Amino acid sequence: MLLGKGVDLILSGHDHNYSRSHQLTGTAAAPVVVDRDGTFAAGAGSVLVTVGAGGHNARTVASPLPAWAATASGTNSPGGIAFGHLEITATPTALTARYVADAGNTAYSDSFVVAR
Repeated sequence: MLLGKGVDLILSGHDHNYSRSHQLTGTAAAPVVVDRDGTFAAGAGSVLVTVGAGGHNARTVASPLPAWAATASGTNSPGGIAFGHLEITATPTALTARYVADAGNTAYSDSFVVAR
């Protein structure tokens, strides 16, 4: 439903790994990639982020990643899982997100911006 409504950012946290999509429209069954570059226009689609890499029972991620997936970190990722959290900064003009790897594969990074 949220994808269909064009919500800019959809967060979940139960999968015990980290993953982020490109900006998508369509449905969960048939997602359509709108933008891949990490700087997204508000209202153009949704970015789905799973932030569950806090350290408990880490899991694998799909390999290879689906075409709609931008990045992921799990136990089967090169360098191992990046345990960490997502730092989000909201201003009137942008929503900026940065994955902070606290332990494990600390070389892993991800960031994106949804600009108004």
